[in-house]
Amino acid sequence: MVEHFPAVNRMIIDQIDPQRLVPGGTDTCIHDLVKYGKPGSVGIVGVTSSSTLPLGRWTEIEFATRTIPFMPIARLDRNRNRGFRIPHSLQLMIGLARYRRKIPDGTVQAHRIETGAVLRLFGRKLIVQYIHNDSNGLTGTNSDSLWKYFGPIYRGLEGLVFRSADSVVLFNRTDSERIARRVEKLTVAETWFDPEIFLPNHRTWKMGDEIQLCWIGRFEAQKDPLLAVEVVAELTSLYQDFRLVMVGTGSLKPLLEAEAARLGVADKIEFTGALNRAGVAELMAGSTVLLLTSHYEGSPRVVAEAGATGLPIVATIEADTDRVLERGVNGARVAGREPCGLAHAIMEAAACESQACIARVQHRAAPQAVRRLLGQDESGI
Repeated sequence: MVEHFPAVNRMIIDQIDPQRLVPGGTDTCIHDLVKYGKPGSVGIVGVTSSSTLPLGRWTEIEFATRTIPFMPIARLDRNRNRGFRIPHSLQLMIGLARYRRKIPDGTVQAHRIETGAVLRLFGRKLIVQYIHNDSNGLTGTNSDSLWKYFGPIYRGLEGLVFRSADSVVLFNRTDSERIARRVEKLTVAETWFDPEIFLPNHRTWKMGDEIQLCWIGRFEAQKDPLLAVEVVAELTSLYQDFRLVMVGTGSLKPLLEAEAARLGVADKIEFTGALNRAGVAELMAGSTVLLLTSHYEGSPRVVAEAGATGLPIVATIEADTDRVLERGVNGARVAGREPCGLAHAIMEAAACESQACIARVQHRAAPQAVRRLLGQDESGI
């Protein structure tokens, strides 16, 4: 039987399961590239948790309001974190080796360095490499990635990709100078918000009103959720009528609960688990300030999404990599990681005007941002 290749001009390859998205990050980026890109222009090579969907066979699925071709090349459950498991990226690499001849010629988008390196080793010529994180953070001591232990290997794969990729899209301003010296065609991009989900909300806060803080991310070392708990403890000395809603899952949750109890602020913190984008948007609409405590970021999508709803943001300097925040206007970017400084910034940010927050990110609405990005992305093809 002759294999049917989908007639598309871009193929996205990543460890994404289009039928079971993981909140935030790369999954959201890929979803919106399909939703707001040109109809009929893209297919996905990814993974599946389904026991019935055959590997290495093209099928059509409904994804991001579109019907697209999809080929799973590995079967795995990305939500299973307990016990021994082969790294998902390695499972994807094995699938690429096995089914590479079923991927049609043309441009491929790789969303991880290891994917781009393997594709190049297999002889793919038209590769657009996306980089979603800060490589120094990814290989550093506060990383929750396995690359923390294999930094030299990561740098080696990075070098292979940079020498051969047709273009690189980097969601990380802080690393752009280094990469620009090694890549001829580099686009430094910002993440975006979906205006169909994150709607403007004009809130007014005054002293005496409740402050609802929200914190959104993985309960892992990179995001430093423990610092958020410490900020809550500090805030109790400044203001009594507040609470923190923490959205996410991860290995540090037991530690967070124990630390909240030790500091006597367990009654001030609510854990919601993971929320989809609609749930996050609803939470933001009812919140007063968003708190970000990350040790490192690429271009944090949550900043654009919160700003679009008119929500002020208080962030560590490492978390506001796009330099969106201005103290007294739309929140604060706080140098240092002391809970006291972040707590005082929250009190100031609560009074920021929603319209100023919205104005700072208006240019990052997904329909326009995706079209700009894909126009640059494809200009040399």
